[in-house]
Amino acid sequence: MALFSRPLPVDIVAMIVDYFEGDREALCNMSLVAKAWVYPARVYLFRLMWILISQEHDGLAEFRHFLDTPRGQRHAGHIVGLCVRGVEPGDESCWEPTVDLFALGEVVGQLSKLENFEADRVRFSGVPLHGPLPPIAPKVLDLSFARMTTWVYDDLKDCLDVLHLFPNVKQIMTDDLLRPVKETGVRYDGMLPTKYRKFEHLRLEDLHHLAYGPASPLLHYMLHSMDLRNFTTLSLFHLSLEEIPYLGEFVHAVKDTLRYLYFKTTNIQFILDEERECIPSSYPENIDRFAV
Repeated sequence: MALFSRPLPVDIVAMIVDYFEGDREALCNMSLVAKAWVYPARVYLFRLMWILISQEHDGLAEFRHFLDTPRGQRHAGHIVGLCVRGVEPGDESCWEPTVDLFALGEVVGQLSKLENFEADRVRFSGVPLHGPLPPIAPKVLDLSFARMTTWVYDDLKDCLDVLHLFPNVKQIMTDDLLRPVKETGVRYDGMLPTKYRKFEHLRLEDLHHLAYGPASPLLHYMLHSMDLRNFTTLSLFHLSLEEIPYLGEFVHAVKDTLRYLYFKTTNIQFILDEERECIPSSYPENIDRFAV
């Protein structure tokens, strides 16, 4: 008697594919099993995407051209997380590729399910003070910055201008912004950029500044350029004593909504009487968690 194979139920296929979520080789093989296996395998294969940029290779331009093809349009709907990463040359210089925000906007604007974006070891060109803004990705909620010397040595405004592409971001995280590189510029001294474009629709809720880079310019700039009426969570690492006044000013501005405050100082030291005026005398009563 002849045996006829029947396709597995969709739920069973999904369970099998879920088991190999982190195994790209297995997912590629499963996408070749049958037509019914292609879509669930693609969900994980293209869920996270890394765009690499080096001095010899512009991965962003290549990916933008890929999205213009029929194949790219099919895959774009699966991308949930995107990382744009600069490839460090072997001479350990602090070269970082400059990403044009309008070119980046053309990419993220086509990713309808994009929710997370990470910038790793890159620079941004900034946006003009007037005129049109780049295309946006309205579903992005989490934004991460990692290993960016721009934050410390160059222009904080250009770095944060990427937020114009993600007007609904709720959480920002920074990590290892001040990495061991050659000194090529003047350390950012906390002065507010004289010209900048405000974030009209941004309603940031959480900031986790887990970096060695200075926190005071970031806090100062956020106060002047963002609407912080929904801000609830603030975590700062490696806060210096000189930055305490900026922390006090920021906490006072968000006192009605702040619920969680954590900061870690660079050096524990005794505070002289004449320095006590730098320390906020009291914190908002509505804070649920406070840690130093």
